[in-house]
Amino acid sequence: MLQRKYSASNVLRIKQLSGKKGPALVSTAKRQVANGNRKHAEEVYLMFDRDDLTVNEIKTAERQAKMAGYRIIFSSIDFEVFILLHFKAFSKSYTRPELIQTLSGSKCFDQDYKKFKGSEYDKHLIDSVATAVKNAKALSENNPGDMATTDPYPVSYTHLTLPTKA
Repeated sequence: MLQRKYSASNVLRIKQLSGKKGPALVSTAKRQVANGNRKHAEEVYLMFDRDDLTVNEIKTAERQAKMAGYRIIFSSIDFEVFILLHFKAFSKSYTRPELIQTLSGSKCFDQDYKKFKGSEYDKHLIDSVATAVKNAKALSENNPGDMATTDPYPVSYTHLTLPTKA
């Protein structure tokens, strides 16, 4: 969705590295950049969830990314934390089932999110990206801490700078 919204302005290019997370994601990105896949890129962002990563793996990925000059966009549980920020500000920690239930509700997708997940999000989210970034900044201010142990942790979204015009 972000690529469709912003790629016309040649500002945002997204490459999915399926199945990679934590230190493995950083290593793969470094290889791709070394092979010339970063033409004219000003910044490289790596996005992954906490999933089953250990605190040590998260801190290692954070350290490796910083040394490479990359930024991490990190969700404390699932990417759905960022999805929920498109709909509302919050400061509580959610379990995966709570996220699914909340996103399924009438104030979000108004359908079973578990079945909807992976579908095209555009009509639901495309006009609320700025809201998500604003809500992430507010959450970050209320929940300072490190990404490996703070929940919820969307502070990394706060440095995500998107073009002002699509």
